[in-house]
Amino acid sequence: MQLASFSLVQITSIAMSVRIILIEALYSIYVLLQILVYPLLVVFAIVEVLKRWFRRLGCSRMPSLCGEVALITGSGRGLGRETAIALAKLGCHLAIVDIQEHLANDTAQFIAENYEVNTRAYKVDVRDYQQLLDLRERVTNDLGDVTILVNNAAIITMSSIDDPPVHEIQRMININFTAPVLTTKVFLPKMRELNRGYVVNISSLASMYPHHTFNVYGASKAAVRHLTSALRTELLEAKSAVKAITICPSFLTTNRRVNDVVKALKLNRILADLDGEVVAQYIVEAILRGETEITVPHCFIWLRRIVATLPAAATERLMAFIGGLVDPKCRENELAQALRTDDGVPFDS
Repeated sequence: MQLASFSLVQITSIAMSVRIILIEALYSIYVLLQILVYPLLVVFAIVEVLKRWFRRLGCSRMPSLCGEVALITGSGRGLGRETAIALAKLGCHLAIVDIQEHLANDTAQFIAENYEVNTRAYKVDVRDYQQLLDLRERVTNDLGDVTILVNNAAIITMSSIDDPPVHEIQRMININFTAPVLTTKVFLPKMRELNRGYVVNISSLASMYPHHTFNVYGASKAAVRHLTSALRTELLEAKSAVKAITICPSFLTTNRRVNDVVKALKLNRILADLDGEVVAQYIVEAILRGETEITVPHCFIWLRRIVATLPAAATERLMAFIGGLVDPKCRENELAQALRTDDGVPFDS
């Protein structure tokens, strides 16, 4: 009886092993097919790069954004405000959306006084779907149909995963990722109906390189990258003229607290200073040139592609090595000071 039972276990184990081998064999065929078509993909990639450089050199006619209605979340200050100003210079009408009403009003007033475009300020919690539905109706009545959506609103809690309270982690994920999902769900259908428009999602270089100081933040921004990439696939499949663009900037000097953290980690030694005005220009050019995904600076996209060819373990060891270049005790003290906030409010992006 014991022998029969043992044999049954062995038979079950062998059967499972066979199933696994068949599964691996089947998917290996898919991999081989991809290898066979890889040369075609390389040619396609080269053509796309040449087309992109052709556009950058100004050899092709860029679209006019004059008269378009742009809605920018988190545009009361920082990158959102600078992006609104950059689009106003091109003649876009602006819907300034921010949770802090006085900041939204300040941005809207500045644009109204300096540029001949229509602009309105709206206090909205971008995590609230009903508020977004109401926002769509108000903006449509005030300015017209939204044809440029910039999902910029974000917060940063920079620490290891053990430190931030659970409510801060949930808030960061909801604002950084859930909100772009909801705003896209609300405003994309009209763009598809019009067969024109742009969905611009602000991600981050932190989405590409793992580091414990911005693990949850980086994960939320990586989710934004995936969301935008999947949306591009959907739009291509539907043969829609609507564009989805991912922007991955480095850390901005517009946020003092983020600057403190960057200095504590000694990242300022290898990262150039970027302010909101500069990154806003990158965003506008990405829209005009029909880009799909860019990093700021541009060179990081190529570095990312090189790193992507390495095993995950190699990338993680590299990031751990870079982090270890800073004296641990010094890093711990400086980082603790940089992360300390008197008001208890996380970093606003």
